[in-house]
Amino acid sequence: MIFSSEFQVPNAFFTLIELLVIIAIIAILMTILLPALNKAQEMGRRIVCINNLKQLVLVSHSYISDNNEWLPPCRWGFLGSEWDDFLKPYVNGGIEVFICPSNISEASSTGTNYAYNQRVGDTQAGGGAAYNQLPKLSMVSKPTKAGLIMDFKISTGGRFFDSDALYNVSHGDHRHSGSLNLSFLDGHAEWISQGRYDFSGKLDNSTYWNQWANYQGN
Repeated sequence: MIFSSEFQVPNAFFTLIELLVIIAIIAILMTILLPALNKAQEMGRRIVCINNLKQLVLVSHSYISDNNEWLPPCRWGFLGSEWDDFLKPYVNGGIEVFICPSNISEASSTGTNYAYNQRVGDTQAGGGAAYNQLPKLSMVSKPTKAGLIMDFKISTGGRFFDSDALYNVSHGDHRHSGSLNLSFLDGHAEWISQGRYDFSGKLDNSTYWNQWANYQGN
């Protein structure tokens, strides 16, 4: 069989220009897709955080049931036990529930990057009756507005927030796309912006737990 001398094997390799065009297309696609991927990843972390906070409220209710309806205190006693110390026996070793995945570094020294409402019994606050009265569940008339646990900058603000102070605005950790998660005594948790949880000056002075945390949700 005689082959024509004009027959040529097609070039199986990309030219330099073709390769550069492909690289440029890939770079453009990455530029377009990476922000969406990062956003999706953060949404996933935010959902995990919301579920953590809901579980911690449920754990709190287990404590309440075992302790004659008294709520877990924020900080209590001369030994300085804090709120997470009271709840850890109820999580069966699942300490990851105390850590929001969006800012794990904040939990490096304390084991949690959440803060608890300081108005729920804090004998170390030095603020008198506003802090060191420990409420029973029946004393909270508006549990749907009673903020219990929230995303917080533990490294600068400690493991507690004050439901009647702007302290929260400077130390609340807006780690979820500029907002934070906050759980409530009734068991729900919400993703809220800074402007929707201004607690300052909104407590009923005659009953510290009447509008405890006074969440200004729509």
